[in-house]
Amino acid sequence: MYLVNYAVTALLLVIEIFAFLLVAVASDGDVSLVPWLVGGAAIAIFCPLIVYPYAKSTWAAIDLAARPLDPVEEAEAAQHDQR
Repeated sequence: MYLVNYAVTALLLVIEIFAFLLVAVASDGDVSLVPWLVGGAAIAIFCPLIVYPYAKSTWAAIDLAARPLDPVEEAEAAQHDQR
C-alpha cells in the first residue's frame, strides 16, 4: 500500500522537476525557484493524503492478483455472501 502511494508521489515530483528544467532551459535559466519548491512541498504533503484510499484499493488488487484465493477461501466467501 505504501509502495503505491510513494510511487505516485515520487512520479509527480519527478514530473515537476522535469517541468522546471524545461521552463528553466526555455527561459535561459531566468526562473524563480521558490514557486517550484512550494509546489513540490504541496505535492509531497497533499498527494499522499489524496491518493491513500486509492492506493489501498490498488494494493489490495495487486495482492489478490499475485496470490489468488484458494478454493477453500472462495467457498468461505460464497458462504459469507449467502448470510
